[in-house]
Amino acid sequence: MPGFVYVKELVLMAAAFVLVLLHFRHKRIPQIDTLDIAILLYVLVLVIVSIVNGVSLTGMMFGLRYDAEFLFAFLVARHSVPFLTVSSRTILMRFVYSALLALLI
Repeated sequence: MPGFVYVKELVLMAAAFVLVLLHFRHKRIPQIDTLDIAILLYVLVLVIVSIVNGVSLTGMMFGLRYDAEFLFAFLVARHSVPFLTVSSRTILMRFVYSALLALLI
């Protein structure tokens, strides 16, 4: 189905948007640390190398999709921890169930 392949990216963008709204509503500034900076520098290096090598914009988007999207998801998850209202055990169990479901599908 055309367009169905980008559902994951749309969900990730929606999660990032909700995270920004939560930070804004609670008047919190996200804490940027060394890991965040390292991830941003890695993405910057990917983009610079792509530009230097003459990669098209479409090629860069696909490259970032496969090389950096999981890092973006990690950052969204990492910065949403202060807003969680459930226990760590519940989160871990949901993760295990979702991983099991992903293996079965």
